[in-house]
Amino acid sequence: MGTLWEVRSYDDREEFKDVYDAYPALVKLQIHHGGRFTKFPGRQYVKGKTHYVELVDTDTFSVHELEDMMHEVGYKTPRPTYYHFLVPGKDLDCGLHALGSDQDIREFLKFVPKCKVFDIYIEHWVSKLNTYDLSPGVSNVVIEQLPDEVQPELVTKKKVSKRPKPLLLEWSVDDDVGKQPLDVDDVGKQPLDTDKPVSSVDDVGKQPMYTNEFPGIDKSMLDNFNPFEDGEADGEADGEGDGNVDGEGDAGSDGGSDSDFEVELHNTVDEVDVDMATFFENTDYEAEWFDKSNKPTEAGNVDGDVDAVDMDNIDSNTDDEDLEAERKALLRKLRKSKAAVDEDNLSFYVGQVFGSKEGIKRLIDLHGIKTRRQLHVIRNDTTRIRAVCRGSILEMNKEHGMGSSTSVGSKGKGSDSGSCRWLLHVSKGKHDATWMVKTFEDTHKCLQSMKVRACTASFLSKAVVEIITHNLEIPINALQIELQKKYGQKMSHMKAFRAKTMALDQIRGSYAEQYNHLRDYALELQRTNPGTTVKLDVEVSTDLSSDSRKFKRLYICFEALKKGFKAGKRDFLGLDGAFMKGPYPGQILTAVGIDSNNGTYPLAWAIVEAETINAWTWFLELLGDDLDLTTRSNFTFISDRQKGIIHAIAKVFPSAEHRFCIRHIQENMKLTWRGKEFQVQLWKCATAATVPEFQEAMNELKSMSVQCHDWLKQIPPHHWSRAHFTGRSHTDCLLNNFCEVFNKQLTEGRDKPILTALEYIRQYVMKRIGNVNKAIQKADGPLTPSATKNGDSSYQVNGPWRDKAKVDINQKYCSCRGWELIGIPCKHDVAVIWNMASNGADVGIPEVWVDEVYWLDTWKKMYSFCLEPINGPKMWPKSACPTKILPPTHHKPVGRPKKKRVKSVTEITDGKRLKRFGKTVRCVKCGQQGHNKRTCKGQAPN
Repeated sequence: MGTLWEVRSYDDREEFKDVYDAYPALVKLQIHHGGRFTKFPGRQYVKGKTHYVELVDTDTFSVHELEDMMHEVGYKTPRPTYYHFLVPGKDLDCGLHALGSDQDIREFLKFVPKCKVFDIYIEHWVSKLNTYDLSPGVSNVVIEQLPDEVQPELVTKKKVSKRPKPLLLEWSVDDDVGKQPLDVDDVGKQPLDTDKPVSSVDDVGKQPMYTNEFPGIDKSMLDNFNPFEDGEADGEADGEGDGNVDGEGDAGSDGGSDSDFEVELHNTVDEVDVDMATFFENTDYEAEWFDKSNKPTEAGNVDGDVDAVDMDNIDSNTDDEDLEAERKALLRKLRKSKAAVDEDNLSFYVGQVFGSKEGIKRLIDLHGIKTRRQLHVIRNDTTRIRAVCRGSILEMNKEHGMGSSTSVGSKGKGSDSGSCRWLLHVSKGKHDATWMVKTFEDTHKCLQSMKVRACTASFLSKAVVEIITHNLEIPINALQIELQKKYGQKMSHMKAFRAKTMALDQIRGSYAEQYNHLRDYALELQRTNPGTTVKLDVEVSTDLSSDSRKFKRLYICFEALKKGFKAGKRDFLGLDGAFMKGPYPGQILTAVGIDSNNGTYPLAWAIVEAETINAWTWFLELLGDDLDLTTRSNFTFISDRQKGIIHAIAKVFPSAEHRFCIRHIQENMKLTWRGKEFQVQLWKCATAATVPEFQEAMNELKSMSVQCHDWLKQIPPHHWSRAHFTGRSHTDCLLNNFCEVFNKQLTEGRDKPILTALEYIRQYVMKRIGNVNKAIQKADGPLTPSATKNGDSSYQVNGPWRDKAKVDINQKYCSCRGWELIGIPCKHDVAVIWNMASNGADVGIPEVWVDEVYWLDTWKKMYSFCLEPINGPKMWPKSACPTKILPPTHHKPVGRPKKKRVKSVTEITDGKRLKRFGKTVRCVKCGQQGHNKRTCKGQAPN
């Protein structure tokens, strides 16, 4: 029968899942090849590739079939190959087993019933492991047959070949007899020690894994064999017998062996498996793997230069390649030991390697800051980096006592007696791109400093990122104290501020860079929220061949907000603008509606260059398209009479009702007519619900000030008085507080880069919808909580009124216009409904007379449309537009940019005490008003 297995370069776990379940003899092999094993402990297989062999029949599996698989992988040329399989549930330190003989195959098959996927590791040419030494089917031992008169206790093991070939068994005899291969069956024919009793000979059949199949070798040789070293014995064995085993290296030259770490193969213990994956994270390598009390570490033997390697530790092989390999092995062991010891100390050591020059300079700065030394790089070219210490050295002067001088360091190989001795020399290899520490003198004569030059704002920004990731609003003073504690350096307030600014740029992205991602952001919004309107405008460029365009405007209106606003059945929007606070300021235009509970409902927002007629017209046209409004639509807007908005509304929606915020009219009036009485009278004129009431209030204002009356009369009353409002918007709102509330929520987002600011707005809207839905779940009436509260106060009608009102219950109209303006029955309407119920009419519950915009069902439907979340910037779709978006042109004025709003002239308190702003001063020198004593020009009174 032909083979079923198939070699693949990819892993598909689901394709043959059913086949493996149906056929227990089939397994899957994950062959790791082309790499090498690292040192023990923590062994890994690095720089290799992986192929997957599906449908391997274990009934016919053999080593030859493994060779066929390697041929399919791409190894066409025959070469010495070592196969190892990993015992399921084990790691590479103690779970590797040879796979080079039939006996190894049988051991492998023992795990097939419990596992369907096996890892096979391949070594080529030579093997660094000892799995073939432990395999009962493979031997790398060379035995010399001695004459009969030689005593058994003098039998010695010759030096074992360091890299044995697999499946090779060779015996060598005395030169007089000659060399000839010996079959395995002839092993039993070798002469034994006749003086020993038969019971002392090991029973081969009882120990198939670790048996002494050569009777001529003393058992102590196997007892002292250490399988945890990579094919080498680091020390001389202390066996119980008289035999002597010579290791590959000298025990005194290796500081990495541990005398307590021994394994007795004939006294194995059946122990439970323990996961040690995290053990080495909390292990002191210097204490565990290096016996510092008895032997010096290799770092202590290095005499300032990496070339000063103890040649006694190198195997006496005359081959140059082997010498180079041994030298690299010693360097790797040195780096491993020093890296484990000095990882937290941010120090250097001879033999340390770096992948780039930037890593060296970075560690020099870290080392200088940690040790508080003034380290300077005096040579920095393509092949060398040399650093010295230029700290202040304390000197004794006979005339003036103690003093300090600044060390200038040494530029040559010698050292100046008056300079600090600290020195670091790193050079680049000739045949590779790695940098290696060749000289390192870690001795200081200078004083420590709290003003290390390497402690710059750029350096600190990397540490600040970790601090402000969890607290972006950390104060500068608190950050300054935190950095001083961490590095022990004096920190100015401005340096901490610059470090935080750089860290924020790394987290948020720079202001200019985010403009180039606006197209991708728009595509992501439209992908996750279909129907969303995103309009991006750029400046027209006169150079058509330019690969960049400057940002102009951006408009966003989510589809969920469109549907929710239309479901609210309230044709009312507030328009307002707020300024951006970053290096590229602009204006955020917002359109905010009112929900059924008289709460804010953000609908759309845009970032434009300024509040101009052109910008507001562009914004209103896009808003009208999203709400399906026409020039004849009877819509209601309210604004603060910003620049250009009056003309824009009149142009885009000439039939719309445009209300002016009464607070801004009041602010303008206070510039000339101050006092509480003018404010009260203005509000009386604005809140008058009928024309007669309005005229009466205006006449009262005229009696107070004719000039104020004439000034107010110039503003058309249908923009600011309820007596002239229409009732189609179901609100008698006089203030644009809805937009003010929304803009206040965006205060923290307006000083951020453009994408961060837009995301701040989107996330705020998402969270608000979620919070409102929680409030809706708690509401239990047919009306919203706000409408229910207003209705309760209106129902309190007792006795006759001095005024008279006409009520049409069918048209839901009252001459006081209260029902018409807000959609909730006024006191006159409640009296009529109560009278109808008293006379037997079926009027139902009072809530049915309230307009449906206040119904709880309308409120629920309004917030049933939610914004969908979006992915991170790395997963945004990429725009196909070839041009790059640049920040808008902005002329930066002189001075610090303003971030606070301009306060009103009437805001004379700061919350705790009265301000002196606007107060007329009197000179104590001349008694005149308008100036003080310092600026007085007159004569002092007699």
